[in-house]
Amino acid sequence: MLHLLKIKNTTPLFSLLFLSAVFFNLSSCKKEKTAPAAFTYTGKWTVAYNFTTGSMAKGTFTATLKTDGKWDYVEGSFSKTDAGTWTSSGNNINFVFNFSGLASYTGTKITDNSLSGTAVGDAGVSTGTWTATR
Repeated sequence: MLHLLKIKNTTPLFSLLFLSAVFFNLSSCKKEKTAPAAFTYTGKWTVAYNFTTGSMAKGTFTATLKTDGKWDYVEGSFSKTDAGTWTSSGNNINFVFNFSGLASYTGTKITDNSLSGTAVGDAGVSTGTWTATR
């Protein structure tokens, strides 16, 4: 075919073809995606609770879950460092107060940024539900 076009020097043609192939390959390379960070329960959660028996208490507090299995509590102007302990197994979490009637919150991870479960407080007298977001 090159003979039919009477091209005497094919070097520029092959150079152009080579450069086109290199450019096409570079422009179509896909970037590797980085893996998302592994989920962890640690960090600050805003917990909304609603006790439907006993105290009938309703409100919101902040729980900051720490890597040492303890957590800090803030509700309104009251705060407590190392307010209790927390544990998790898979999608299940439990955190317990070490003050104020030894309340216990047990729940499940709904998404990486939300939790939901049941609460027992006041030595078992008060029960209700809770949700947490971050």
